[in-house]
Amino acid sequence: MDKYTLSKKEGTFIIFDTEGRLQYPNIDDKNLKYIERNRQQIKKELVDNNIVIIKNYIIKIESLDLDFRKYFFANFYSIKSSNSNELISMAYTDKVTGLYNKNLWNKIKQNIMSPIKTDMYSMMTISINPSIELEKNINNITNIIKDKLSLVDIAIRSEKNEFIIILPNNNIEKSKDILHSIENKLKEKFNIKIKISHTKNKEELQEIHEKDIKKINNDRKNNQIDYFKNIEIKLSNIANIVENIEDVNVKSNIKKELVDIINLISEKSYKN
Repeated sequence: MDKYTLSKKEGTFIIFDTEGRLQYPNIDDKNLKYIERNRQQIKKELVDNNIVIIKNYIIKIESLDLDFRKYFFANFYSIKSSNSNELISMAYTDKVTGLYNKNLWNKIKQNIMSPIKTDMYSMMTISINPSIELEKNINNITNIIKDKLSLVDIAIRSEKNEFIIILPNNNIEKSKDILHSIENKLKEKFNIKIKISHTKNKEELQEIHEKDIKKINNDRKNNQIDYFKNIEIKLSNIANIVENIEDVNVKSNIKKELVDIINLISEKSYKN
């Protein structure tokens, strides 16, 4: 949102329903129309006890249950307000891991905030396989990431299953050693995909990340297709063995079930 789209009056608040529709705003018509146009974007942020930073404002979102219906109360604070220091800290911190969260990554992408200035930036993108039970393993993953990093390094939980590490370090070999050490420890215990890149220009971090995450997702999809193809081959072998069964009805029923399974696997493996 543009910095002029929100009321600058302290204590501005809006009530949304679960679909992001405004139920009670105390903002002017111009800003009201802007928010209505961006309803789908706003809807993604409607999570209880969520804090979002939009330009000069910190928005604290809390859920309300009224008349057996759920609503979200969004209270706007100026970053210069007396409440801002604690809220800023909360807004940039992932509640589960203690790492930075997507709010900081968004600011880096927008060039509003940046890592410490240096001649070289090294970045690692980590994608955790969705099949991993994240709640049971998140502390272990976080500790491995934190263990090797210095105060100037940045570790971000940018999505539920995605992490970004940025090392502002002129010594690229040292950065490589740190990132490869983290990579090896994570891969010892977890099914993950990792991409490491380097750049001299901090403005390129977003573009590099987009390329790296795209490559990770393509690799994971190709591996999934290969995995399901192997299962298809095994099931086809079983279907050939079934041909030796003399009972026609039993043979027919087994073959039908095998065909259904193969079709389901084919659909899953090529699904975008």
